Amino acid sequence: MKKAKDADRKKARVILADTKPGIAGAVREVFERFGGGSALLRASHDVYLKVNAVGSEAYVYTDPEVLRETIRYFKQCGARDIYVIENCTQANFTRLVFHSIGYTRICRETGAVPVYLDETGGVPVFLEGIEEFIDISDFVYERLIERRAENFYLSLPKLKTHSMSQITLSIKNQFGLVHQKSRIADHNYRIHQKFADIYRVIRPDFALVDGLIATDHGHYPSAYNAPKCVVPMDLLIGGDDPLAVDVVGAALMGFGIRDVPHLNLSRATGIGQGDIARIDIINKKLFDERKKDLTCNLLDDFPPDL
Repeated sequence: MKKAKDADRKKARVILADTKPGIAGAVREVFERFGGGSALLRASHDVYLKVNAVGSEAYVYTDPEVLRETIRYFKQCGARDIYVIENCTQANFTRLVFHSIGYTRICRETGAVPVYLDETGGVPVFLEGIEEFIDISDFVYERLIERRAENFYLSLPKLKTHSMSQITLSIKNQFGLVHQKSRIADHNYRIHQKFADIYRVIRPDFALVDGLIATDHGHYPSAYNAPKCVVPMDLLIGGDDPLAVDVVGAALMGFGIRDVPHLNLSRATGIGQGDIARIDIINKKLFDERKKDLTCNLLDDFPPDL
């Protein structure tokens, strides 16, 4: 309880940056507000970017240009090796998804290293909340748990609603660090606790949310319903407190922290600021201008001939 109270007393900063003038400038604006990429790098000067590449369907993955400009920015700031890591959802091969959505090309052009976590081994890690072991990628375990202090870890999710978890931002983005056999279970009332448990084990150093668009009615808009479900936002959200970033991202889509159990559970651990009243939203005018009232409920609308 003391940790939670300490976190509530500490004010966090979250910045919104307008991408209409250009993505590169918005990326720079976010990181420069926190001292710049050079100051964020750790001893190894390596960067680990966890994208959201759940699959190759339109509108569901971190925008390739946001990824490209983030890699370029950290290269300019002196990063040594930059790893783009992901384990796509069930029935997908991450290697093929990266190829089809353009990540492979971006990695080749920028010198970043793609890491397909579904092709790595697993290490059992105990989660306190659900009181079970899960298998986390051994690559992640070695680089982001055992050698955590050496490496800069950035979560790069997409701004989305989700039919099961209400929203999917940086805390949920970490589900891709877990092997599939440990992800299939608990797609039920325990899913939020699982997300919060993983966040307690591995906390990103920084979260940068791709908010070029948001998705309404869940995270898998159909082509038929895209005009009703894809919402232009034209911004990035960033900060060095991932929980605070998620709270602001959720609020931008119309969700309070009590609407999203995994955010509330994460707040209870004291790892980050969960009280939006104690978050300094930089460029608050942009937040107010583009705030929406979205829903995670699936859209019950099908083509008339279906």
